[in-house]
Amino acid sequence: MASQTVPHIDWTVGTLRDAVMAFEVTLGRVPRESMAVTPVVENWDKVQLWLAAIRALLERPDAARAMDQVPPFPLSGQQLRALQASVDRIAQAQAAASATLVGTTSDHLHTGLAKALLSSYLLAGIFFLSLIATAFNLFLFRGAQQQIYVGANRVLGVVGAGSWIRHHADLLTHRARLREAHPLAG
Repeated sequence: MASQTVPHIDWTVGTLRDAVMAFEVTLGRVPRESMAVTPVVENWDKVQLWLAAIRALLERPDAARAMDQVPPFPLSGQQLRALQASVDRIAQAQAAASATLVGTTSDHLHTGLAKALLSSYLLAGIFFLSLIATAFNLFLFRGAQQQIYVGANRVLGVVGAGSWIRHHADLLTHRARLREAHPLAG
């Protein structure tokens, strides 16, 4: 088998940090214990060692000048794809087995939207009660300073109510789109 030559990469601190973050997010989806039962656990360990070396390099005060000391990535493209596939399979299996994810994604979207709409109605109730309290204060307490305070409070209440109307209209639009894309089951 012919040996593969790894092309030289001209790293910058920013691109190296981005690569580290991408690997941390991807590999962080599953714990090592879950990878231990797979044939790619050695590749997992190699990437973790590479990441540790890169983190140490990035912590150095002269990191920008030390980019020529970045060790080569320890996996071939095929090995990296196999590792990614294993991580994806394990993450999907763990998500499917999770007690917090009961039902379909569509059901979760509908449940989440229902909760957002409920919070929107509660917010509207609070604004309405605030405006009523402001009106009572305006009529019960007469005086120049209190009228300014009540007027400012009323303006803020109207701005808040306007924001709620916009927010609620957007939620209703999202609900219509969601029901069109994912009709409610049963």
